[in-house]
Amino acid sequence: QYTKIAPTVQNCLKKTLAEYPKVVSIAQALHKAGGHVFLVGGAVRDLLLGNIPKDLDIEVHNVPLEELERILQQYGPVSTVGKSFGVIRV
Repeated sequence: QYTKIAPTVQNCLKKTLAEYPKVVSIAQALHKAGGHVFLVGGAVRDLLLGNIPKDLDIEVHNVPLEELERILQQYGPVSTVGKSFGVIRV
């Protein structure tokens, strides 16, 4: 499924995504809305080291901020403390 990723990282990624089904669902909804979703931050470092991340940060492109907020509100309360620079927290 993740053919360009080393097998050890693939295994950690599969375990991680199983632990965070809400993130998978959010990523699918954003993709359906035309967005491009990327896993970023410490989770990437942890996966490359063969560790299971403690949390996940995603970066979204190609979805206007207002639409992003609307989609995320379907998954829980949305914090817009970083809205001025495009950071939203669920």
